[in-house]
Amino acid sequence: MDILAIDEAAADAAAKFTLGKKAHAVRLDVPPTLVSGQTRYNATSYGQPVASDGNDLYFAIYSTTGALIIHKRTLPLGSWSTFDLGTISGNPLVLPVDTDSHNTVSIFVDAQGYIHVAANMHGDVMRYVRSTNPRDITAWTAPGVTGSVETQVTYPRFAMHPDGTLFLLYRDGASGMGDLYLNRKNVGGAWTQLGKIADGKTTSENPYETRFVVDRFGRLNIGITWRPNGGDHNTNADVHFIRSDDKGATWKSVNGTAVALPLLHANSSARALATAATNSGIINQFGLDVDTQGRPHMALTLADGTTPDRNVHHLWWNGAAWVNDQVTNLGNGMGYNEIPTRPVMICSDNGRALIAYSSPRWGSTIGTFRMIDVTESVPVDFPIALLDGRDAELSIDERALREKNIYRTIVTAANGEVTAVGPEYNDINNWNTQFAAVLSVDLDLVSELAQRKVRLPALEIIGTVSLPENLSVPSTQTADALISTSAPAFVTARDARGRRLFAQVSMRARIDTAGSGRALVVMVREVKQGGSSRNFGTLTFTGASTSIAQTPWMPISQLATGANADIFVDQLAKITGGAVGTVSASSLRIGALDGPVFY
Repeated sequence: MDILAIDEAAADAAAKFTLGKKAHAVRLDVPPTLVSGQTRYNATSYGQPVASDGNDLYFAIYSTTGALIIHKRTLPLGSWSTFDLGTISGNPLVLPVDTDSHNTVSIFVDAQGYIHVAANMHGDVMRYVRSTNPRDITAWTAPGVTGSVETQVTYPRFAMHPDGTLFLLYRDGASGMGDLYLNRKNVGGAWTQLGKIADGKTTSENPYETRFVVDRFGRLNIGITWRPNGGDHNTNADVHFIRSDDKGATWKSVNGTAVALPLLHANSSARALATAATNSGIINQFGLDVDTQGRPHMALTLADGTTPDRNVHHLWWNGAAWVNDQVTNLGNGMGYNEIPTRPVMICSDNGRALIAYSSPRWGSTIGTFRMIDVTESVPVDFPIALLDGRDAELSIDERALREKNIYRTIVTAANGEVTAVGPEYNDINNWNTQFAAVLSVDLDLVSELAQRKVRLPALEIIGTVSLPENLSVPSTQTADALISTSAPAFVTARDARGRRLFAQVSMRARIDTAGSGRALVVMVREVKQGGSSRNFGTLTFTGASTSIAQTPWMPISQLATGANADIFVDQLAKITGGAVGTVSASSLRIGALDGPVFY
């Protein structure tokens, strides 16, 4: 996990550990399960991997093997319990997960305490289970939803009315050829289908939904952008907004004009923003929320300037008109690997309008999860976690936000797509094992965060091991072995015990002559005293000219638990194709989670 590493001086400078009515302004709850980061199905703007019910916290994530593990703990300090949802009779969620970023998980705890899970779908038959008993993660049933228009489902999203009525929004169809459908479940009742909310198939388009919001007044709110058949993220265009005062029976525009269902792209009364047909800068599935005055706010990316680049914007209704404000200046261009993560919109009980996002590769905010207070005319941008998730996106725990004024989300690290490895990631296998946790932000204390008065979750560098310069790796070293017998290793000490540790290698190296199959392959090894070992973190050098490569931060899979149970970390290398390798310089860094972290 590419985590922003800070040294002790920076940590000390990170202001006081603020206490409030919820005990912590920011806290990180770390479950025992490590996850796959090969693609970001664990962390997308359209997933719902975190759910709350009172003080009970639920967290569902795909593990390193693709299993879907649901976790539960009672806050603040309860122990974690887990259950593998792939062991449900008949495997209704068809696990393990397909390695596809669309195959997210959405979980929700209803008013009676039943846990609902919809997961692992990208144009698949509806996959849905519900807990047999309230608040029990060990027994499940697969009752189905409505059985109508459920053969090509993607993007399931739950939301709950203040009276306990549960809703499920989803897409039927595919990119460029889809419709949005809405189901409703009364307390104690069965699911019923309300019908088609937006129609894209008729016009060979897809209506991409924002976050589906039930506001404080009980109104249903949805924003939509559109993509034509055969298009891609650069052909997303226009933004519509609709809402319902009667639980989905009828719909209106923001100014009260009736909107006939299904909504069509051509509708002008519900249009919040008109854009060019191409290169609008919109990335589908952006953020939506509604403030305490009932005004909708959207957080999305749009193209800016003549170059152009793609920045975060705040699109909101001021009571008379839609206002579009640019709130970042990343200077990032329009390429897919240059965009910020899809922003999340948050409207707090205190009347603040907030946007959560990260910028994986561009701008001064790179390498942190962040929040922008856009309530006033001048946006205020500040970190909420000094952790670099790269292409992992943030999400929202709906009930924590509405019932406790807490912003709660997954934080992890991930590559964007398994078929398109990020340009600096070097090897997709460096993402096989990653870290995931639940980040909670007390929105009553946002001003403390903005003033940098809160100690944040971060990675503390606790050790660095450097190799001698210009080490030679002979052609005879064809199996993984120490780069040099004189190379030092990192050994955990007292301050590392019981903490989640990470390793990262930065290296400058080459081979003597480039050619087919000729390479220097470098890896990291962890060995636990009296336990097992694991090789991970691959860097491959195939050029005769010296190049620089770096792994992401990768979690060490075992915990150092005490004397005679410490962990050794060192570097291995091997040669393929008869090459001779030269390691000009190498740095192995070890970090540990620091700050308000709870295991």
